[in-house]
Amino acid sequence: MNALLSYKILLKTSNIGYIIQVMPYFLFILALLIGFYGLYRFFLNANVDQIKSFFLVLAAIVMAVSLFYMAITGRLAGAIAFIAAATPIALGFI
Repeated sequence: MNALLSYKILLKTSNIGYIIQVMPYFLFILALLIGFYGLYRFFLNANVDQIKSFFLVLAAIVMAVSLFYMAITGRLAGAIAFIAAATPIALGFI
């Protein structure tokens, strides 16, 4: 118990607490930079079919995540409307 109290006191009295609060944002920005660099390298080296496949998979993932979110939050009518609106678009790409 004393170790936990001394840790809290240490965080309040030093810059470590500030560093711990800022670190998740720094890691998120670093991950975004690495991800964008990976996409940049992919687009430089990919052919047209690979890029088309990438965007189709990306669209399917976005639609699945948004459908799951709507279903979980209780907006099932919105989810069904989303499926009805997206079906002709999805069939047009296949």
